[in-house]
Amino acid sequence: MALTLDWKAIRPLDGSSASSFEELCSQLARVESPPGSRFERKGTPDAGVECYTVLGDGSEWGWQAKYFDGLGDSQWSQLDDSVKTALEKHPLLVRYFICIPLDRPDGRIPGRQSAKERWDVHVTKWSGWATGRGMAVEFIYWGRHELLERLSLTQHAGRLKFWFDVHGFDGAWFQARLEEAVRTDT
Repeated sequence: MALTLDWKAIRPLDGSSASSFEELCSQLARVESPPGSRFERKGTPDAGVECYTVLGDGSEWGWQAKYFDGLGDSQWSQLDDSVKTALEKHPLLVRYFICIPLDRPDGRIPGRQSAKERWDVHVTKWSGWATGRGMAVEFIYWGRHELLERLSLTQHAGRLKFWFDVHGFDGAWFQARLEEAVRTDT
């Protein structure tokens, strides 16, 4: 059974689906922060990151969540602004995760630039900005696939239920299926 989510059905936080998506991504980021690091969740304004982790050597990983339903010029401009701000305000940044509930199409159609190709062009530009500041930053995309991959893990069953009212594969789910199987077998 594959996990499918309607990203528009996310439970609003403070009346906002975008705030919910930011919080969900921040919760996933906290789980992925390396042992021994210090996790920080930010409010608004956020200096280009919703949250960040400070590693033992002082370097940082930052996450930016954008609740986009498309990737047009306006969205790329917003991403550029977030990256510029993050590079300026977080000079120890070494990884920057951009979370968007979309996979990047890569149709490779002559004369048209796909979202994946635009991502690659922007990463080159952003990397140049980082280099200009004496930084080396790895830009990582968490799209629909990457988010679903994480949310399908047993440890996130409660998040699925809370944010989307969807049951995940937690211990209770497996126990219920076992009890069903035992009942039908007798």
